[in-house]
Amino acid sequence: MKNEVKVLKDFIGKKYDILSFDKGWVKSINPEVSVSLKADVNKDFFGSVDIPSLQKILKVNYKTIVDGGSKFTFSNGRSDLSINKIEDFDMFDWVEECNNDLFEIDSKEFISIIEKVKDKMAKDKLKPVFCATCFTKSENNKLVVVTSDSRRLSCVTTNIDVDFEENGYLIPSEVILAMYKNRKVILTNNKISIYKNDSYSTQIEFEMDNMVIISRVIDGTFPNYNQVIPKEFKSKVEINKDQLTKDFTTAKEFSIAPTYKTIMDFGSKNLGIFSEQGSINFKSSISIENSYLVRFGINASYILDALKYMNVDFNNNIEVRLLGDMSPVIISPVKDDSYVEVIMPIMIAPKED
Repeated sequence: MKNEVKVLKDFIGKKYDILSFDKGWVKSINPEVSVSLKADVNKDFFGSVDIPSLQKILKVNYKTIVDGGSKFTFSNGRSDLSINKIEDFDMFDWVEECNNDLFEIDSKEFISIIEKVKDKMAKDKLKPVFCATCFTKSENNKLVVVTSDSRRLSCVTTNIDVDFEENGYLIPSEVILAMYKNRKVILTNNKISIYKNDSYSTQIEFEMDNMVIISRVIDGTFPNYNQVIPKEFKSKVEINKDQLTKDFTTAKEFSIAPTYKTIMDFGSKNLGIFSEQGSINFKSSISIENSYLVRFGINASYILDALKYMNVDFNNNIEVRLLGDMSPVIISPVKDDSYVEVIMPIMIAPKED
């Protein structure tokens, strides 16, 4: 029971403290999400309790639970602890039945996708649509998952066929991050089935064998990822991922937070990487083949986040697409648009002759 309570609290947060027993499941809720977990409790148990009191009792490791009508009693065979039920509490009053099938996804693939996009979820509550994970579709009706904090964007395209609204569904990032945090529970399931409610598509359900999550959908329009990711480029440059990761790790160490400004200077044969911190200057060079000379600033932390889960080709290379000194930088596996990272550059002073 301790583990179930911990999972519920990861979803509902500190402000909400009610747990319900219902037919072998434990449930909790906040204004954004309802979570149900299959638990090792009697299926006849029914009623709600406050979580802080329940957590205190669970610390004592009383193994046996008895539903006494107005209270639950925990026993170790020699002594008892009881907790009163909360009367007349309808904790799921906003939840509607979600029975309209959207798609089904392998649990491992789902977690892999969230792993790639989670760092780009905005934390600024003033921009609700950026505090969301967008489940949308490609031009050929494949599932696409997108996140953005307005300075960078992650986009993962799958092979899963979908047929839903063009704008897709914006799921609060807190819900998606809680799913990732509890990925061990999710990965005990082979698949996740996703449904929406029939009325106004205001709720999305993630159904698994041992967990059901019903989330509100954020009302708003997410930026069109197709417009953010340009189709035309001045140059495509293949760069060794290990070298780039090593150099940007050092550049971040010797740059100034929070922007971690690092200069990328693309020549025809070499990529120059420069950063500075006080009296310390870092400089490195990586061999490349490039047809477009350009120089711009970039956040080293953003580059490292983009490279972290990026697949490589047989030469251990990734692909960087260049448009201009103040245009988005596009990073992806070589000749593979199934996972794309978009990063906005930082303005820097012109290079002195």
